[in-house]
Amino acid sequence: QLLVLSTIPPTMASSIAKLTIVSVVFILFSTSVVAFQSNKVSLAFHRFSYGVTGRQHSFSSSPRSLHSATPNNEPEEGQNADAPKKRSPVKKAASKKSEESKAERIVGESNNFMLTADGHRIAYTQCLVENSNEVVVYLPNLADGRTSPSASQCKEYCVQNSLNFLCADWFGRGESSGKLMEATLTRWTNDTIAFLNEHMPDVKGGIGGAKAVLVGSGVGVWVSVLVAMRRPDLVRGIVGIGGDPDFTEDLLWKGLPEKTKNEIMERGYKEIQWGNKNATYPVTSTLIEDGRSNLVLRGGPRSLPIRCPVRLIHCMNDDEVPVETSLKLAECLESRNVVVTMPKEGLETVSIVNGIRQCFEFTEGYFVRT
Repeated sequence: QLLVLSTIPPTMASSIAKLTIVSVVFILFSTSVVAFQSNKVSLAFHRFSYGVTGRQHSFSSSPRSLHSATPNNEPEEGQNADAPKKRSPVKKAASKKSEESKAERIVGESNNFMLTADGHRIAYTQCLVENSNEVVVYLPNLADGRTSPSASQCKEYCVQNSLNFLCADWFGRGESSGKLMEATLTRWTNDTIAFLNEHMPDVKGGIGGAKAVLVGSGVGVWVSVLVAMRRPDLVRGIVGIGGDPDFTEDLLWKGLPEKTKNEIMERGYKEIQWGNKNATYPVTSTLIEDGRSNLVLRGGPRSLPIRCPVRLIHCMNDDEVPVETSLKLAECLESRNVVVTMPKEGLETVSIVNGIRQCFEFTEGYFVRT
């Protein structure tokens, strides 16, 4: 080999050396490219394998299939996929700070009295939030008043979500003044309108300046309907809980024996037991007669000129008011934005708060003209 190399001319030997160097460089470069492409194929295959095995639940028929999974959302090894995710200390601190800032915005809760035009006092509870343009008004049923569990749950939701909250006892009930014989649907409706006009006059957060979301329970649903028909500018939405519109005629009077009916109309007053729980209710002749002038379920489909969002929640096992009452009310409303929820047992808090939230969401967009 040395003999052969020695016989090659110097110029040719230089060319061969250069060609050898170029060949070595080319071989090294080609090897790197192949290795890089191999890594890409391997990475792509790894991702494909993860997509097939790690995300299979994304194509299942469970509600979780509505949410696309990402590596950060996957449960750790040995962790139940349905178990709540652990929150980091940073997120916990941020959440706590947010809750504290909300608490700081609460102006305060107080119990007060509203003086009516004829000198009566209406007892009410208010919980005000600084710079809030939203208000929820809870209208209770006749049995519980403003201290009912539903009213407390409603107030708690408002505090947590920076919403003003108001709730009053009916005229002639609870801590409000007034004679029982003068307690009627007309009176309660007028007092509610005056209550809405007097409190928070600058709160007009709904479309067109609509003021409040009314959350009614029992007779509170009937009053909500009457207020919405007379003053649509005051009602941003209605959430009804076990509503009983027209109950004086359809449920109460219809089921009473003739002797009891005569006693009520002649004496003006009688306590009766109503429902499977044998609850006692004071019934007056003025309540029956005034109820007849405020019936709302007689007109048929879309007969009530109410166009705001309405959410009706009625337990299927209600032993006093049949669920058909809420279904009939939904049919009579002109609004198309009406949803009826019928839990089988009890009243679900989540349905109530979802109804409030949806009433606000569907009526956003009001801007005050300056």
